[in-house]
Amino acid sequence: MTTLTLLALSAPYAVALGVVVAIFDLVPLVGATAGTVFVATVALGTRGFAAAAIAVAVMIVYQQVENHVLQRLVYHRTVKLSPLAIALSVAAGAELAGVPGALLGIPLAGALKVVSQEVVAWRRGEDAPA
Repeated sequence: MTTLTLLALSAPYAVALGVVVAIFDLVPLVGATAGTVFVATVALGTRGFAAAAIAVAVMIVYQQVENHVLQRLVYHRTVKLSPLAIALSVAAGAELAGVPGALLGIPLAGALKVVSQEVVAWRRGEDAPA
């Protein structure tokens, strides 16, 4: 999305900046914001304030869609947790341990779900769920 936006704005190094943002986006919680600041700085220096403002606006909208729709869908399909459980696990992790807790909230919730299913199956004398 960054590359397409920068190409539309005729900003230099659009593909390279898109790759940089993709790499920054791998860093949880702060990566997308750091990538946005980086792109805004380059766009401001090369194309002016209007191009930088448009790039930042597009990136913020995309980040919001990604954070509130795409990530929850991916987590739901991979970890098999409901969107509510995902949101609660991140919030609880952040409250208990800050940024590291927010990062570990979803994996811990998934592990807790698997362990509880195993214990319930064992107590009932059944095979563990697949």
